[in-house]
Amino acid sequence: MDALIQHRRAASLERLQAVVDARNKACLALLGLRGFPELEPTPGLVALVQDAGK
Repeated sequence: MDALIQHRRAASLERLQAVVDARNKACLALLGLRGFPELEPTPGLVALVQDAGK
């Protein structure tokens, strides 16, 4: 995950998006610690986006 975030920053990509099963609390916690705020959940899935400012 950290390597992907570093690549996004180095490549000046605007964002990374992760779509996670809402039951996967460990993954949601890890992504939250890496700057992915939770967006609008859909049934069973959670979309998280890390914007360029982070």
